[in-house]
Amino acid sequence: AWPQRLARLDNSAALAEKTLSLKQKARQMGELDWSQVLSFERDAADARLQAKLAHIEYAADLSSLKQTLGLMPQN
Repeated sequence: AWPQRLARLDNSAALAEKTLSLKQKARQMGELDWSQVLSFERDAADARLQAKLAHIEYAADLSSLKQTLGLMPQN
């Protein structure tokens, strides 16, 4: 389940970044105002945060599993 979850969150973050980039270009052309762009910036930041938190949670779970199995940390 972890690989699919991480991939989904990474894809969501990438899509949010791409959407933000397009909305910033629309703002430069005068099609959007700052409040709309800020909303997309917030969404992109949230998507990045969720992806990073999931990666941290995965690493912690993996570390806990290895510790339970008695495996030594590797560099």
